[in-house]
Amino acid sequence: MTSHLDDGTIHELLDGEIPSAQLPPLQAHLASCAECRARLESAREMVDFSDELVELLDDPPVAAPVATVVTPLPTRSSPWIRQLAWAASIAVAVGAGWYARGDVQRVLPAVRVDSPIADAISAVPPTIVTAPPAAPERAAAPAPVVRGRQEESAKPAQELADRRNDVTAKSVSAEQQAVVGAAAPVPVAAPATMAPRAATGGGLALGAAEARRTAAPERANRSDLAPRDLVATKQLIDIARVDTISFVSAMEAMGGKLRLIDGLVPLRFEQGGGAVRVVYRLGEVEVQLVQSLVAGDVRLSLNGPPGFPTDSLAVLRRRVRE
Repeated sequence: MTSHLDDGTIHELLDGEIPSAQLPPLQAHLASCAECRARLESAREMVDFSDELVELLDDPPVAAPVATVVTPLPTRSSPWIRQLAWAASIAVAVGAGWYARGDVQRVLPAVRVDSPIADAISAVPPTIVTAPPAAPERAAAPAPVVRGRQEESAKPAQELADRRNDVTAKSVSAEQQAVVGAAAPVPVAAPATMAPRAATGGGLALGAAEARRTAAPERANRSDLAPRDLVATKQLIDIARVDTISFVSAMEAMGGKLRLIDGLVPLRFEQGGGAVRVVYRLGEVEVQLVQSLVAGDVRLSLNGPPGFPTDSLAVLRRRVRE
């Protein structure tokens, strides 16, 4: 046999379908022909690989059980309830931190001033100081001596009043005024000269603010102003007046459309000039979210102190929610 074995004969050899009488010439050809032997080995490898694939298909690997993940449906909650929850959680965290550090401030009871002068002032009802009738010159002569003695005795009391708090200083000043009025004639304008001193004792800023607050009503009550000036003055008073209100009052003033900054806790709510201000504290500064209701639409403006970064205001503006 000089010709090479065909593919059908090679596959019959691998399957064992050739009779025994025909095997000797085929085996002799394979022994002498290297090409046919290579084809036979290649066919045998192909058959083995096919058998392995069949086994893999017959016995597929056991797949791992698929865990079913149950995703809870999101529940819609009101924005103001979520904001109140944020505020409550932050307040609890801050309070716990202060308590752990031991920095909780204790509210001290009011200090009662046990002083004979204070007891005497509280016991005597307020009276209107009036000028006494004119007296003879001979009777009026000892008055400066008595007043001079009382002024000398009042010096230690005045020094003590300067070291005490404002309440004690006012009490001592009132007692001195009452004693001087009882001993000698005192002009009616004397209490008015002592009033600024009592108002400014330990509270210059408070006195100035009180003067500014009362200046506008006094101007409004003047009779020499024209009607146009009176209307302008009343409008200025209404615009300049700023009241601290509650969350519920702010919500009612905005018709239920109050806007808040998401993630921040309001410090206080203010109302004035036809607008509602939500004040937030950021470190050492305060930021105001000013909003007003115009024809059913909410007008917003975010204001910060001088020098506050504009990019920070823009970030806070994007976090405003209803």
